[in-house]
Amino acid sequence: MMYRFHPQTELMLDMVRSGGLGDVHLVTASFTYGLGRQDDIRLRSALGGGVMYDVGSYCVHVARKAFGAEPEAVFGWARVGPGSDVDEVFAGTMRFPNDRMATFVCSLRGPRAQSYTVTGTDASLTAPLPFAPGTEDRVLIVKRGWRREDVREERLVVNGTDQYQVMIEDFNRRARTDTPPETDLTDTRANLTAVCGLLESAKTGCMVPIPAQGE
Repeated sequence: MMYRFHPQTELMLDMVRSGGLGDVHLVTASFTYGLGRQDDIRLRSALGGGVMYDVGSYCVHVARKAFGAEPEAVFGWARVGPGSDVDEVFAGTMRFPNDRMATFVCSLRGPRAQSYTVTGTDASLTAPLPFAPGTEDRVLIVKRGWRREDVREERLVVNGTDQYQVMIEDFNRRARTDTPPETDLTDTRANLTAVCGLLESAKTGCMVPIPAQGE
């Protein structure tokens, strides 16, 4: 998950963990783009195609990281496109401990767009370009105040970086110093468990409970 190494992701997590947003109870995310070819590998189920395995996994991951927890149950809806056997459009909800919730949408059939918003009792934080931000400077938008006339907006500028380079440098440093990685197979398996639960829900039309890690 290369976006995890971008400084704007680090800043979001720092604000959440420090209580800068208050009690975080809602995460919303979206990630869409359009495929240029009908023979694209992402449209081949035998090779792990489908929007959930692709960009939907980022929407799941950012909610898990923002809450610092795993979902207890998930529910999903999928649209299988004509001429393919994979989910091309997906909408999902996830329930986390203490009645916290996440919602997301993702699509392989639309203009390229991405964002997430983390909402707390004191403020919300929006990342307009979170997962594939490029190397230019980016902005996080923090809003405070409940009534329309009282809303205050703060724009936090984050220096641009190549998140892939940062990820590789982090791996290199940890490998040389025998330091545990920032994200490991436990995190990978937990994310995939949620993704597979969402796909199962879309097939059955039922909410799917997510087992606790180790069960």
